[in-house]
Amino acid sequence: MNARKIQALPMTWHPMKTAPKDVRIILLYEYPRLVVVGFWRTDKYAEIPRPYWGNDREPSWGREWLRTNNPSHWIPLPMVPR
Repeated sequence: MNARKIQALPMTWHPMKTAPKDVRIILLYEYPRLVVVGFWRTDKYAEIPRPYWGNDREPSWGREWLRTNNPSHWIPLPMVPR
């Protein structure tokens, strides 16, 4: 999904199966009632790559927790004010 298509999406939560898996930063909904800044991690430099949804809480939660507790929904970041 390219940037124009994502910007055209309504500002509603979407299922993770439609989330962009590139370098784009998005908002993720993680159960229960937690919104985090997230992104797709390819983990391509690992000996055995295991891609996962990373987020801004990774330093405190840890990589293994993120791999087993996936977000359920995503929403694009809002447009910046002009």
